[in-house]
Amino acid sequence: IRDTVRRSLEDSTGRALLLAFLIGDRSELDFDDRRLLTETGLSHLVAISGLHISLIAGLIGGVGLFALRRVPYVVRRMPAMIPAAWLGLVAAIFYAYLAGWQLPTQRAIVMLLVAVVFLTLRRSVMSWQVLAVAAFAVLVIDPMALVTASFWLSFVAVAVIGLVWQQTKALGAWQ
Repeated sequence: IRDTVRRSLEDSTGRALLLAFLIGDRSELDFDDRRLLTETGLSHLVAISGLHISLIAGLIGGVGLFALRRVPYVVRRMPAMIPAAWLGLVAAIFYAYLAGWQLPTQRAIVMLLVAVVFLTLRRSVMSWQVLAVAAFAVLVIDPMALVTASFWLSFVAVAVIGLVWQQTKALGAWQ
């Protein structure tokens, strides 16, 4: 994708920004571009975030679930959701590695890992408990994460999404 965009927009002034927004390639951004992204609050759009990691995990896990439910041997042994969740996690780890294995991607992988472990253990836990264990795991790995804005933004964003999700589930499918 990068090579195609580079060839089609050889010396275009917007090529660096297009590459950054399209595929997260920040290699061509100069100081002014980076400053513009920071000042406008758009710098998070060029980073591979937990949302991207979760989307990959969900997509691959969903395809795996669809396929595994059609294999009687697997379904008799365990709920198909468990190997599908691990498949999604492995895909997310691979994607995070391709994205450069930055701190936000590592944090997203830790959150997904905690959720998949709880699912595998078939533990009935509240979403806030999964979030708390994930936060603890992140802090064990990197205690200084506690003083970063990205740590708080990540966990607060996931908490808000969880609260909204719980409220919309109570409203019913149509709403």
